[in-house]
Amino acid sequence: MIQKKKAYRVSLFDNDAIVTKGQKVATSGKGGNYPSGILIGEVKDVSLNDDSIISSVYVSPVSNMKSFDYCLVIGKEESK
Repeated sequence: MIQKKKAYRVSLFDNDAIVTKGQKVATSGKGGNYPSGILIGEVKDVSLNDDSIISSVYVSPVSNMKSFDYCLVIGKEESK
Protein backbone atom coordinates (compact mmCIF):
# COMPACT_ATOMS: atom_id res chain seq x y z
CA MET A 1 0.00 0.00 0.00
CA ILE A 2 1.23 3.47 -0.80
CA GLN A 3 0.88 5.28 2.52
CA LYS A 4 1.04 8.78 1.05
CA LYS A 5 -2.02 8.10 -1.12
CA LYS A 6 -3.56 5.48 1.22
CA ALA A 7 -4.21 3.36 -1.84
CA TYR A 8 -2.92 0.31 -3.64
CA ARG A 9 -1.15 0.85 -6.97
CA VAL A 10 -2.44 -1.36 -9.79
CA SER A 11 -0.42 -1.60 -13.00
CA LEU A 12 -2.60 -1.24 -16.09
CA PHE A 13 -1.13 -2.72 -19.26
CA ASP A 14 -3.90 -1.56 -21.61
CA ASN A 15 -3.65 2.17 -22.31
CA ASP A 16 -6.86 1.97 -24.37
CA ALA A 17 -8.83 1.01 -21.27
CA ILE A 18 -10.95 3.81 -19.83
CA VAL A 19 -10.43 4.06 -16.07
CA THR A 20 -11.78 7.05 -14.19
CA LYS A 21 -11.66 8.34 -10.65
CA GLY A 22 -14.57 7.00 -8.63
CA GLN A 23 -14.97 3.70 -10.49
CA LYS A 24 -15.57 0.67 -8.31
CA VAL A 25 -13.05 -2.19 -8.39
CA ALA A 26 -14.18 -5.76 -7.74
CA THR A 27 -12.72 -9.24 -8.00
CA SER A 28 -13.05 -10.91 -11.40
CA GLY A 29 -13.27 -14.52 -10.26
CA LYS A 30 -10.43 -15.43 -12.62
CA GLY A 31 -7.79 -17.68 -11.12
CA GLY A 32 -10.13 -19.38 -8.67
CA ASN A 33 -8.85 -17.67 -5.51
CA TYR A 34 -11.84 -15.38 -4.95
CA PRO A 35 -15.36 -15.39 -6.39
CA SER A 36 -16.30 -12.59 -8.78
CA GLY A 37 -18.01 -9.44 -7.60
CA ILE A 38 -16.31 -8.87 -4.25
CA LEU A 39 -15.90 -5.12 -3.90
CA ILE A 40 -12.24 -4.26 -3.34
CA GLY A 41 -12.26 -0.50 -3.50
CA GLU A 42 -12.62 2.64 -5.56
CA VAL A 43 -10.29 4.29 -8.06
CA LYS A 44 -8.70 7.25 -6.29
CA ASP A 45 -6.31 8.42 -9.01
CA VAL A 46 -5.04 7.43 -12.46
CA SER A 47 -1.55 8.15 -13.72
CA LEU A 48 -1.50 7.83 -17.51
CA ASN A 49 1.93 7.34 -19.02
CA ASP A 50 1.80 8.29 -22.70
CA ASP A 51 5.37 7.15 -23.33
CA SER A 52 4.92 3.80 -21.62
CA ILE A 53 2.77 0.71 -22.04
CA ILE A 54 2.02 0.68 -18.32
CA SER A 55 -0.18 3.14 -16.45
CA SER A 56 -0.82 3.26 -12.70
CA VAL A 57 -4.26 3.13 -11.11
CA TYR A 58 -4.52 3.93 -7.40
CA VAL A 59 -7.31 2.07 -5.61
CA SER A 60 -8.51 2.98 -2.10
CA PRO A 61 -9.56 -0.22 -0.34
CA VAL A 62 -13.04 -0.55 1.13
CA SER A 63 -11.73 -2.35 4.22
CA ASN A 64 -8.72 -4.16 5.60
CA MET A 65 -7.16 -5.82 2.57
CA LYS A 66 -4.31 -7.60 4.38
CA SER A 67 -5.77 -10.98 3.44
CA PHE A 68 -5.43 -10.24 -0.31
CA ASP A 69 -2.10 -11.05 -1.96
CA TYR A 70 -2.96 -9.81 -5.45
CA CYS A 71 -5.83 -8.61 -7.59
CA LEU A 72 -6.62 -9.00 -11.30
CA VAL A 73 -8.78 -6.24 -12.76
CA ILE A 74 -10.85 -6.98 -15.86
CA GLY A 75 -13.29 -4.49 -17.34
CA LYS A 76 -15.94 -4.53 -20.03
CA GLU A 77 -15.48 -2.56 -23.21
CA GLU A 78 -17.97 0.26 -23.41
CA SER A 79 -20.44 -0.07 -26.27
CA LYS A 80 -20.46 2.85 -28.65
